[in-house]
Amino acid sequence: MIQALYAKLRGLRTKRIPVASARFPKKNAGFTIIEVAVAVTLLALFGMAGIDALLTLNRDAGSLRVMSAAREVVQRNMEMAMTVPFDSSNIPAILAVNTGTGWNETSDVSLGSAPIALITARDGTVLVTGTLKRTVALFSGSTYNANTRRITFTLDYSINGKSKPSYTLTSIRSPDI
Repeated sequence: MIQALYAKLRGLRTKRIPVASARFPKKNAGFTIIEVAVAVTLLALFGMAGIDALLTLNRDAGSLRVMSAAREVVQRNMEMAMTVPFDSSNIPAILAVNTGTGWNETSDVSLGSAPIALITARDGTVLVTGTLKRTVALFSGSTYNANTRRITFTLDYSINGKSKPSYTLTSIRSPDI
């Protein structure tokens, strides 16, 4: 606007050129089919990588959920073994010396290989089971003959037929005084 006014003042005529056509000639307007194809291909590759990452995270979250359930079962049994009354005249079944038998945490008796439900569906279907083993041995590391016991709980489980690392917890228990 100022240039037009200045040109009028000087007596010069200026030709007005539309700004859009001056910057972008008609022959270069828009995208070519190759540019669009490259952009769509890149979007598809990044989308597939993102979906793969989300599926991997979901699978890992499921494995961690099962591992947390296994840890909870083992810790619950270890806490029961550590808090049950124990002296030379009262040796509870959970602290009886054995060599890795199955253990049923609900009835306080030793079993063969009792399956434990780790993950149960909403309809009651058991999705993942494990086998809890209990090993109790006399602890020989004590300088005093205190009837000290070494307790180990191990929970073995598998997901979709694939064996996963077992969860093991070991502790030492002396008789109450």
